[in-house]
Amino acid sequence: MDRISCPKCSHPMDPWKSRGLTLDHCFSCKGLWFDEGELRQHLANSHAGLPEPDPGSPRETRFPCPRCSGVRLEQVHVCSVTLDLCPKCRGIFLDLGEVNELIGAIVRREYTADPSVAGFDNLALGLYIGAGLGRKTES
Repeated sequence: MDRISCPKCSHPMDPWKSRGLTLDHCFSCKGLWFDEGELRQHLANSHAGLPEPDPGSPRETRFPCPRCSGVRLEQVHVCSVTLDLCPKCRGIFLDLGEVNELIGAIVRREYTADPSVAGFDNLALGLYIGAGLGRKTES
């Protein structure tokens, strides 16, 4: 796979292994690029499903798609988290923390009755789950 440039800061992105996938990671701004389907798989490996973006018109950003020449990423919202999506290749760029924030937003309903995390925002809940502290057990 060819090395790509970060859409946010233009630095080269490096391969980064996470949850069984090899993603593109920017060591400068800490952003992550997910090729089509990788975010869905990454979230499934975190026991969270990726819902469809919230209805509404996507808004074009200034960020270029690192895979599609001349295409700008569009902002879409999934569970109140803003994602930068390529309308052509369907790749997604996430800033530092947005992956955990997205996980927290998606699984929040499962934790509403748990008083130990009731005050957590989506990012804190996602980090809690990512650290393996919030694993639900089957009864």
